[in-house]
Amino acid sequence: MVAIGVKAGGEREGLGFDVEAQVAALLEEAEEDVLADMAFPPEHGRRIHSTNVLERLNRELARRFDVVGVFPDGAAALRLLGAVLEEQQEEWMASRKDFSSESMTRRTPAPGSFSEAATLKEGVHDF
Repeated sequence: MVAIGVKAGGEREGLGFDVEAQVAALLEEAEEDVLADMAFPPEHGRRIHSTNVLERLNRELARRFDVVGVFPDGAAALRLLGAVLEEQQEEWMASRKDFSSESMTRRTPAPGSFSEAATLKEGVHDF
């Protein structure tokens, strides 16, 4: 079993390395990706860890594709997909402010990390 934790000061702590060295090395390499959501404010947690939005989008896509039935070609299906995604994006932008510019500025990326480089600049993205 392997458990990797991060202390309050950002120091990494490994617990119980009773596994193959390869697995431990993979976890070490993937540490930043695995712990990426920790850079977000706690109130973002319920949205980050939930697949509800994605499941709802997939149901909407399936419903729209079922209405059409058979598409003349792949381009027609792609146009419908694009239209549905654009419509959903407009709805999300108008109604959801979970990832607003204000809340995104409260992110706490580690100095010099990829997360720090990817920190959104105010006004660039309006989630």
